[in-house]
Amino acid sequence: MKIEFDSIFDQISKIQLIGTYEHLIDETARLNCMKPFIQCDDWTTILGHYSKFDFVSSGMSKNDVDLISSAEINPIDKWKIIEPYWDLVKHAG
Repeated sequence: MKIEFDSIFDQISKIQLIGTYEHLIDETARLNCMKPFIQCDDWTTILGHYSKFDFVSSGMSKNDVDLISSAEINPIDKWKIIEPYWDLVKHAG
């Protein structure tokens, strides 16, 4: 069984992108930043649905999840919060 798992894992590891089923918002809604439904107006908006739960599952604190959804935090600082968890969630969904 381990041999089969390793073989499958090796093949999956070569995939550069795995699509997920996210509920992405319409661009006009994102630009209008319709609170409380849209928490921010930057690139982290795409992390606003299932991805949040992936970050929690990877060990990110609720406070940090709230910070990456905040309009008060600089997008570059958001990446500093996300980066330690990225390898754990980048293929989740």
